[in-house]
Amino acid sequence: MSTARRVRIDDLGAWLLRANPRTGDVVEHLAEGLRNATTRCVRSSYRTDLVRPGQRVLLWVSGGSRELPPGIHGHW
Repeated sequence: MSTARRVRIDDLGAWLLRANPRTGDVVEHLAEGLRNATTRCVRSSYRTDLVRPGQRVLLWVSGGSRELPPGIHGHW
């Protein structure tokens, strides 16, 4: 991969995390403001070295359900 296409902290807008309501209790976590979510599985890559406290995060819900249609359902 060319370094010109790599994500850098200088040009990072927000991290996008995906959640599937069919594989976890996304509705409950969102209702609690993610206060009780203590872990998140993130595939290790050079990007994980860029993650810092206080950076913006968007939560994309996939899979679709009656309660949570696909889309962005949280931002911090």
